[in-house]
Amino acid sequence: GGGRPPVPSRVKLRWVGRLAADGRRFESGVVETALGDGLLVRGLERGLRSMARGEEASLLLRPEYAFGPSGRPAAGEGLADVPGGASVMFEVELIGWTAPKREVWEMGAGEVLDEAARLKASGGQAFGAKDYRGALAAYRAAARLLLDEAPLEGYASLGELRAPAGREEEARQLLVACRLNEAACCLRCDEWAAAAAACDAAVSRLSDPLGAEAEANVKALFRRAKARSRSSDFGAARRDLREAARLAPTNREVRELWSELRQAEERREAGGKALLAKMGAAGGRGGLYKGIHLKPRRRSTRPRVWFDVSVGGVPAGRIVFELFADKLPRTCENFRALCTGEGGLSPRTGKPLCYRGSTFHRAVNLDDEPPKFIREGADGTGRMLELWNGMFVQGGDIVNGDGSGNDSIYGEAFEDESFEFKHNEKYLLSMAGTPPMRHREAEARAHVPHRNGSQFFITTKATTQSLGGATISHFDYRHVVFGRVASRHGVAVVDKIQKLPADTKHGHRLFDAVVITDCGEEAVEGADDEAARRAEAPPPPATAEAAEAAEAEAAEAEAEAEAAVQPRGGGCEIRSCRPSRSTSRLASCSWEGVTAQPRSPTESKKPERTTSQLVTPPPEAAFRLMDGSA
Repeated sequence: GGGRPPVPSRVKLRWVGRLAADGRRFESGVVETALGDGLLVRGLERGLRSMARGEEASLLLRPEYAFGPSGRPAAGEGLADVPGGASVMFEVELIGWTAPKREVWEMGAGEVLDEAARLKASGGQAFGAKDYRGALAAYRAAARLLLDEAPLEGYASLGELRAPAGREEEARQLLVACRLNEAACCLRCDEWAAAAAACDAAVSRLSDPLGAEAEANVKALFRRAKARSRSSDFGAARRDLREAARLAPTNREVRELWSELRQAEERREAGGKALLAKMGAAGGRGGLYKGIHLKPRRRSTRPRVWFDVSVGGVPAGRIVFELFADKLPRTCENFRALCTGEGGLSPRTGKPLCYRGSTFHRAVNLDDEPPKFIREGADGTGRMLELWNGMFVQGGDIVNGDGSGNDSIYGEAFEDESFEFKHNEKYLLSMAGTPPMRHREAEARAHVPHRNGSQFFITTKATTQSLGGATISHFDYRHVVFGRVASRHGVAVVDKIQKLPADTKHGHRLFDAVVITDCGEEAVEGADDEAARRAEAPPPPATAEAAEAAEAEAAEAEAEAEAAVQPRGGGCEIRSCRPSRSTSRLASCSWEGVTAQPRSPTESKKPERTTSQLVTPPPEAAFRLMDGSA
């Protein structure tokens, strides 16, 4: 039973082939193939087209329906050759077959309606089994079949109902049922916007919403109100419930949802009042926000280094790292010196102690499966987003370039300095004295402590398991985290390296050459200015008497400065010099070939407090101040 498989159905069969002359076996097995693709001999294919599902048959084939005059060599050890012009016998069982999938444009209007009804029935079975995602897909597919989404006579018919003559009402009711069921599945999947959209589509197809189809209208209004209340659109939800209660005054679900809606509105109102109360308490009398003082974010003074990276000879961009030198000075100094190349040649290997010219040789993912994608948007439309599968990328072998070499400015290896920072974020920079491993057991076997050198790795996955997959916490207390990627463009470059194809059979080595073409240290803005400001700042007076004495001394110095700027003879006056707080150096200026030194301490009462002084340059001299101004 079950009918005969048409061409090009996919068939699954079990068969044994023997020579008709002596019964020797030349092939056997279970195979799944398509009729008409030429993989089966002509006689066997014709015999399968006459068989039903589950039927067994013995087929005796003449040479012209088997392998012809050329025959066939043995297909394996212990199997016979098929000589040319030989008849063969096939013992066949047709395990099953599936009809070829037809496109919508290949179906008639009646076939489309029947297929939509079949999809709706399969969606109901999935919903009963609590497979709400599968049911949602079936209902949406049925609705798409019933709507003309590829019009042949212009776009005026786009979205029109596709139904055979005389069955338009059946198709419309089927479409309304699919849309209502789609809304129910969306509510179970917490897709509020998609549920409301499905209810809108169902209501728009009702021919008599206040009469014969009032029950379907109540379902649509109730489910749309529920979706809107979950998305905090309480006003629209209240209007839908009021209309549903007017059509079905005794509906228990409508009354319960009305009570839930009122409670949700009361909770939101109470939360808003509590928030305003907190804001008012923080502000005091002066206003809601007056009590909140936001301090400016201090610029980091940690050292920064950079890599210029190329992939396959094409520049990919720059990665900037921030090093945690305040916590791990020894480890960070090694990495910084390898970026600047100031260490010269290695006494051990004779190669430069620098990352310039080295490579990223390894990129490891959570698994070796191909990339997976999900579609943005609950209604199945939108962009395809890739599920991130990266774990880390590794590089820094300045000796051999393949992960087998290691060197440092301290020698071959140095100790683990600290495990203060954990591997709990993306784009952390960590030492790879021994290669980090994907699985916890392999990491425990391979790790050797105190082997730090030039090799490093950059994490591309956080510890969280909310989206599934492995964690990276097994690197903690084994590998030293000493920095992070500090630029958005650098993050994009690291992600690009992570997505490159790798040889999973040989340690996940990258097929493409990822080379560090240049590297160096980045000047940290504000670090020198902050240090100079602190060095030049006068110490605070210890007591009130000391403060008064300091003020008196400053006033006396200012009076002497005003007297000092008066010109003497043919001299020139200096009105802007940088004061020095040293007791042995005063402000000085220079001109071409001659440098004017400050007056001796005997020329003024308190020369160390003088802010300007008179210097007589030689005739015809090109006089310039120390800051370069004329």
